Amino acid sequence: MDTSDCSVLTKVVNLGTPLSAIVPYAGERLTTLVGTMLLCIGMITSSFVQSYYVLYLTYGVIAGLGSGVVHYTGSVIVVKHFHSKWRPFAVSISNSGSSVSALVLPPLMVALNEAYDWRKTFLVLGCISSVGLFSAATFYQPKEIAIPASSDKNSENTDEKDVDDGNIADQPLKQQILEIIRNIDFMTFLMSSVLTFLVVFSPPTFLPDLMLESNIEEYQISWCIIAMGFGNLFGRIICGIVASRFCDHVQLIHGLVLCGYAITIVLMAFVNNLAAFMVLSTFVGVFNGGFFGLYISVVAYHLRMEHVATGFGMAYTLNGITSVAGLPLAGCVTDYFKSESGSFIFSGCVMMFAALVLCFIKLRHCFIGRSEDGNANENKNYTENNFVLISASTYL
Repeated sequence: MDTSDCSVLTKVVNLGTPLSAIVPYAGERLTTLVGTMLLCIGMITSSFVQSYYVLYLTYGVIAGLGSGVVHYTGSVIVVKHFHSKWRPFAVSISNSGSSVSALVLPPLMVALNEAYDWRKTFLVLGCISSVGLFSAATFYQPKEIAIPASSDKNSENTDEKDVDDGNIADQPLKQQILEIIRNIDFMTFLMSSVLTFLVVFSPPTFLPDLMLESNIEEYQISWCIIAMGFGNLFGRIICGIVASRFCDHVQLIHGLVLCGYAITIVLMAFVNNLAAFMVLSTFVGVFNGGFFGLYISVVAYHLRMEHVATGFGMAYTLNGITSVAGLPLAGCVTDYFKSESGSFIFSGCVMMFAALVLCFIKLRHCFIGRSEDGNANENKNYTENNFVLISASTYL
């Protein structure tokens, strides 16, 4: 199997999110259980395939659908359980597992493949995936309990929408989508997101090739990959802490992270020594982790809580489709410039343009004001009336 085949398999995994449309009707627990079982079945059956084309079905489609559903429901359930002040930090902690797995699984898979073979490696991955069944069994709909701080009339006459339990199944999907489309702030963010996902996976994917062009040894490339992984974990946690401290500016923080990501990628195209690659790889990891760690929190910032699940599904579906074209496009840019540096400069420019698109939201707030459809205003009322979100969520 060549590199292009591997990249297609990876992108098929990103197309798993559309199945998450069943979440509003089946609930997060049942959906995650089904997604985890699909992931396990896909991994285990992949160990028995005799053709790469069958592997497209078992790993790319079956395991990919399961992975997309688990990622979606895991993010949505955490958003529902936490108020806006702690939501970015909670989400960053929960999805930091992807950074840990990126550090642990590669050496584990290499060791398993050397000790046994790739078939038994798939079996082990299937068994590891089954742990998600226990996590999914703990998911439940959060209950919000209003605790008025005083007998003030404003506290007693709180609008019912401020304590909505987020059950979006009560509203027709078509009506939800129409309301989301009318949200100018979210649609601007979605436009920026689609542009970003067109190139966001290219720099980490083509970094080894760029370093080889600079005559860096192959074993030294692994050092940069490890540095990027630790930076990713660090970035998710730090950005989550900062965004929780300044929860009203989560959109601005997300935009600054994207700007930093774009600048770092462009700088990478002009370095040619190991020390510089190590430093920039770490920053790429930090900004990459911050971007993905805050993503669902920014969606919740722009939308009402009962629309977050649908809006997040729309965003990741479009992002998954866009990312399919990302690596081939980066390859074409590389061929045009006869160097891997071309794809890095191109990716950085696209990300910077996407960050500028996000600036439109801030400018719109300055001159026009924020739309009341956004979740931030709802959260503001929620805080002013001293409502407490009581839950005991367990997310592994």
